[in-house]
Amino acid sequence: MADAFVENGGVLKMKAYKTYRIFIFSLALFCVVTALATEVLNNLHFKVQGEIFPFFSWSLFSRVPNLKEDYGIKINSIDGQDIGSVWFQDAESHFKKAHVIDAYVTIKKMGLAFENGDGEKLKELQGFFETYYLEGKKVNYTLEKRSFYPLKRFKTGEFESEKPLFSSSLLTNQN
Repeated sequence: MADAFVENGGVLKMKAYKTYRIFIFSLALFCVVTALATEVLNNLHFKVQGEIFPFFSWSLFSRVPNLKEDYGIKINSIDGQDIGSVWFQDAESHFKKAHVIDAYVTIKKMGLAFENGDGEKLKELQGFFETYYLEGKKVNYTLEKRSFYPLKRFKTGEFESEKPLFSSSLLTNQN
């Protein structure tokens, strides 16, 4: 085989190159035709559901439900002054550490402790959160479980649901 390649002055290499070019062109043409056919079939109201599966599956992930849940602290008042309902992470004008990731992790742990019925752990986390992140201020807040679709939340700032778990005004450790 190697001798044939040398004797023919690279003819085998040229044939392989031409075959490769034809294959690439054919593949690209197939993709374009399939994409156009999908659009035509969708416009003619055939049930293609957007894409022809093994060839195109870009919308696969957009059809997966991605409802997320997390916990958040909603601040109602600070030192007796009503500030409306502001999420802790949006209250950077009141708290220096509102955007610190450790605060988010602490809030998440508080929510999990509440839902697991671990009052001791919740009280410990709450004391830490109030001292360190709420900077010792007298804050009336509510711990809430929130559900949201990430893209919708990013675009609109809205949550699908907000479920209050407990309010700091109901707890005795607020001095």
